[in-house]
Amino acid sequence: TALNQTSGTINYINNRFVILAASSTYATITNGVFASGSISVSSNWSSATYYNGNYYIVTASGGSLAVGTSLANLTVTASVFGTSSMLSIERVNGIFLAGGTNGVLYSSVDGSGWSLITTGFTASIYDIAYSSSSGYLFATTSGLYYSSDLVTFTLSAVTASLRQVTV
Repeated sequence: TALNQTSGTINYINNRFVILAASSTYATITNGVFASGSISVSSNWSSATYYNGNYYIVTASGGSLAVGTSLANLTVTASVFGTSSMLSIERVNGIFLAGGTNGVLYSSVDGSGWSLITTGFTASIYDIAYSSSSGYLFATTSGLYYSSDLVTFTLSAVTASLRQVTV
């Protein structure tokens, strides 16, 4: 079985690699074993995380959020994030954070009720991480932003366009 796509993302979640292709196709690699399938609703899925028995996946168009116990059985809610193109979702420091184009950032404690956070920047947020020593970290098209409180956001000395941040 092959996953024939030209774009997509890869996340390591729930003890496996999860590859989201540009359409409704996904693949998993667990202990070297490859499997593929289709997400129940076709969309341009961009990022995924896993928490408390559920997958959470955001879309790069239309502001949709998909949630479910398996990748093949997801419930999609349209316009959770308005019409924003969401590029990342992570569960960090006890909360969900979802980032998108134009500095759009949402937070949620439970993965269902979401609140918009004003970042004050317009760079696209491609990845989110948290470190107890550095706070919240955001890989963006303008570089690495950080925040200790999700109120004040500061651009670090790293000003190259970034797609990933790992702690």
